[in-house]
Amino acid sequence: MVKAMQHGNPLSITHVSTKLELKEAINLLLSNPEILEANQRASKEAYESLASCIVSSIWNLLSC
Repeated sequence: MVKAMQHGNPLSITHVSTKLELKEAINLLLSNPEILEANQRASKEAYESLASCIVSSIWNLLSC
């Protein structure tokens, strides 16, 4: 699911490997409201798109 969201919009997911990368990512988001808003919007859109596809797939399976 994470890969699908990131494929839909790279801003929707931020991959970090270390505590330092996590700290830097959080600092960036909290220090810049425009970046935070862009990432929030991208995450919401990617989640809603993916959720819609899942519901459609399940509906189609049940309809057969």
